[in-house]
Amino acid sequence: MNGNLYVNGLTIQQGDGSLNNRLFVGRDASLNGSLYVNGVTIQQGDVSMNSKLFVGNDVTIYGKLNVYEYQSNNILYTNVTTTSYTLVVAEDMSLNGKLTLIGDASINNRLFVSNDASFNNNMFVKARSIQQGDVSLNSRLFVSGDVSFNSNMFTQGTTILNGDISLNNRLFVRNDASLNGNVFINNILKPTTISESFTTIATGSSPYTLNYSTGSVFYLAPPPASNFTCNITGVPYDTGRTYVITLIIDSSTNKTFCNSVQINGSTAFTPWFANGIPTSITSGNSISQSLAIQRIIGGGSADLSSNSKVLSSVTPWY
Repeated sequence: MNGNLYVNGLTIQQGDGSLNNRLFVGRDASLNGSLYVNGVTIQQGDVSMNSKLFVGNDVTIYGKLNVYEYQSNNILYTNVTTTSYTLVVAEDMSLNGKLTLIGDASINNRLFVSNDASFNNNMFVKARSIQQGDVSLNSRLFVSGDVSFNSNMFTQGTTILNGDISLNNRLFVRNDASLNGNVFINNILKPTTISESFTTIATGSSPYTLNYSTGSVFYLAPPPASNFTCNITGVPYDTGRTYVITLIIDSSTNKTFCNSVQINGSTAFTPWFANGIPTSITSGNSISQSLAIQRIIGGGSADLSSNSKVLSSVTPWY
């Protein structure tokens, strides 16, 4: 036929129908069998499928993909590459392999990790970090604010504190405590045992130099031939305090004692003795003498003989 064909009723083709050009259908088309298309199929409107869709090769979707139902026993193996799109997962997502993120990851709710988590760089936490188990740090811990421990703290190595320590309760030390500076006690000191080392002065002559910064007990052996002067160095210049020096003098040969005092090299002066200056000591194998230095007014590096009192007592021991 060289023109149009109009059919008002049904057209039944028992065999194949071959069309060398386009087919236009103005209304519904019902195909009770398979539809094979060798070229591209372009759908201008929606596509509704009441059963399964099988795709033997790649699928490219330029818009959103909404999945309202899924079966948990189905496994989807896919490589997702997005340039400027967003991947939104409304339900659970299980990843059996690696998840690599080039940019930031934002999680608006909790993150549960059933195994190890490795961070090769810094971790920033704006709110609280609650650890239910132990925390192991293989390097140093820096804290710029306060640290609160509601229970015990155990330290196996050395603890170095560059600032002050404030203890609102008792301090128990099971072993030695070494203090390289002063100890200030505002209340009563109740030691069980007091033991102090002494410094032996075996050589020299009057005035004998006694360094208070190294100790306060000095043993003079052999004894001086006559009464002598002690130059007590290292005495602090602060006022309102008393510093006590103890002399132990071997008196097996000579019965002598300190009858003149210098403080930090100041002018020598005579200390105050109980019941006056002893005229002589005739007995005793050893002599102990205490020198209590009472600072009255501050004098700095000036002559301390005018602003200090030295009280002394001498006791022979048989």
